Amino acid sequence: MLENNYPKDWSKATIKNLTQRFLNGGTPRTHINEYWDGDIPWITGADAEQRVTITSRKTITELGVKRSSTNIVPKGNILLVTRTGVGKVSMAGVDVAISQDLTGIIPRVDLIDVPYLYYQLAQIASDLKSFAQGSIIQGIKREQVEAIEIPLPELTEQRVIAEILSTLDESIAKSESLVRKYQSLKQGLMYDLLTRGINDNGELRPSYEEAPNLYRETALGWSPKEWDGCTLLEIVPVVEYGTSVAMHDEPDGIPVLRMNNLFDGEFDLSELRYSKNLDAYRHKLKSNDVLFNRTNSLEHVGRTSIWKGTEDMSFASYLVRLSPDTNRVLPDYLNFWMNLPQTQLAIRRYATPGVHQVNINPTNLRKTNITLPKKLSEQEKIVGMIHNQKQVLKAEVAARLTRAGQPPKVLTAGAVVGKQRATELFESAYDEHAHRLAKLFANVRAPQ
Repeated sequence: MLENNYPKDWSKATIKNLTQRFLNGGTPRTHINEYWDGDIPWITGADAEQRVTITSRKTITELGVKRSSTNIVPKGNILLVTRTGVGKVSMAGVDVAISQDLTGIIPRVDLIDVPYLYYQLAQIASDLKSFAQGSIIQGIKREQVEAIEIPLPELTEQRVIAEILSTLDESIAKSESLVRKYQSLKQGLMYDLLTRGINDNGELRPSYEEAPNLYRETALGWSPKEWDGCTLLEIVPVVEYGTSVAMHDEPDGIPVLRMNNLFDGEFDLSELRYSKNLDAYRHKLKSNDVLFNRTNSLEHVGRTSIWKGTEDMSFASYLVRLSPDTNRVLPDYLNFWMNLPQTQLAIRRYATPGVHQVNINPTNLRKTNITLPKKLSEQEKIVGMIHNQKQVLKAEVAARLTRAGQPPKVLTAGAVVGKQRATELFESAYDEHAHRLAKLFANVRAPQ
């Protein structure tokens, strides 16, 4: 069914031949109270979101199990979504009853390691989804599941491979948790600095609740009395669309930034495209240029980043260069302010729908209200404090990840390889994890 690049000494077998039994799901009648709110977890496809499923939104009673077509999948077996959300897969972390959205797979553990089967199924989730049929509720047939072929090394090697992948999953989970904490701390600090500012002593100005006499009411709420309140049009007099020339992947010509390169107020320079067209060169960036993503999905439109590079770089037409009046606002201040969640919500109100995406044109964008210090010296202090705190937070997260334990290991590009390449596995795993972290913690410096 699937073409995998795996060692020649491996065998392969169908899910049917690797399974002791399949378990169907079902739903007890919802209007009979005696069937619900019992001690047995009952899940639908929406609950199978993690590698291991240990919680459920609903529970049923033993009577509910007996009087319906549901079955209980014992702990440690496979949960495969075969209807509505086809392709999602999980392992039962507890004994769990399933709805008709799922199929329970009880593998033959003398032939296949359960976590290894989980990772193989997770790898082909998109293939399974492509087989789904049905105009309203889509699903795949049992015989399609049974026909899936799984590449099989020796059982001991299956366990090693599953352990490698599990190690990576755990490492990524730790990384994501720390990243969320970092983002939360950073956004909270930015909001305080960009709405309260810094007093003459270089300290965060007291809040309105603490010192209401220091504030005045503006279109955006309470703002320091010394600050200006205006629209973006008043401080960003010039805007410019990017180039719409054809681009290619070969590194020949000038690199062109696109909307996918904007990342957390900065730029991710992976997956660049290039152009030799003169118009691309005419749109060359200068240091401190602020780029705004005018067209994207609703959750991503409005992304803003500031260019700090020295190399030649152009930008594509879905991006807009914002050229602020530097006598009134620092480019870094504008970039930080544009990336506040509150600002992002405000500017998305101007989004107009397209075929698959939404658009915010620069005219509407510049109707947005902003408050900012009149003194550029205070803006400089705010920018400096945000930069310093970002570096401290990044370094702290990176240090915690380093202390978290041994480097993770991974199988890359969907290809499973044998034990004879254990060293390569380790090295490629380390490189992949480092690449993911590099995107999140670019330019991390250790605390002084």
